[in-house]
Amino acid sequence: MKRIAVLGAEGMLGRAMTGIAEEGIFEVKGVDIDDVDITVPESLAKMFDDYSPHIVINCAAFTDV
Repeated sequence: MKRIAVLGAEGMLGRAMTGIAEEGIFEVKGVDIDDVDITVPESLAKMFDDYSPHIVINCAAFTDV
């Protein structure tokens, strides 16, 4: 089974993508800032090491700009 990581899973787009991916034949892990800080390379590396996703969908965004 293919593993998908959805970054920004708590946002509007992330929730939609997580829901769509879960309808298929994928194992989906939704992660957000509490789990992974995409501005810190070590944080991303840990997520990749821990989960080993086949596919990454980046829905993360800055909202307070």
